[in-house]
Amino acid sequence: MAPWPTVQNGVIEYFKERGGKLPDFFVNETLKGITPELRGRVLTSLRALKLLDGAGRTQSFFQTLVDARGTGQWQVQLRVLMNTAYPYLTYVNLSQADSAALRAAFVAHTKKDTENLSKAEVFYLNLARAAGVRLSDGLQKRVTVSEAMAAVKAARKAEKTPVTEDKSVNPELKATLTEQQRADKIMEVLRMFDGEDLPAEPLHAILTLLDYVKKKAAA
Repeated sequence: MAPWPTVQNGVIEYFKERGGKLPDFFVNETLKGITPELRGRVLTSLRALKLLDGAGRTQSFFQTLVDARGTGQWQVQLRVLMNTAYPYLTYVNLSQADSAALRAAFVAHTKKDTENLSKAEVFYLNLARAAGVRLSDGLQKRVTVSEAMAAVKAARKAEKTPVTEDKSVNPELKATLTEQQRADKIMEVLRMFDGEDLPAEPLHAILTLLDYVKKKAAA
């Protein structure tokens, strides 16, 4: 699936800013607010959310969601979306659950435990936060990490900086790394803990270092 912020900003916000009327069908070319390489994933996400049917036909609630963007009904309709698209998760108390409880709920529904479930969980958590649902500390950390990873990826893409080889940092390598490449190295550390309840103190230290490197890169 595509990240929830991509769906929210590249689809819902995009059409809202252009009058709010959705087309009757969605295909790759319809998603002009999305980069071409992400359009297939976005369509998959829209079908999974039941905003499109299997043939790409726009469902009525999709229009309701776009109409609600920027109004007092936005979070209300997002909660409706959560209940409609994820009925098997309605019993999970996100204000108290940890990653293990959320994973168990997904596994119970899908009957399998794969790496892709981690992306589905993060999508759901970002949707829940956008809907104003309070998240437990552990689940909020996952959202924070996902945002940090997305920010670094976006910066790397904007600068068109090639990904460095995965090798240990030694004094000679340290001298040749750009700030963006250092940020990439920090992201590798974050990825090691994706899906885990990383304690607040080390997570804060990693994110502080990441923020410092990003500021240096922008200077």
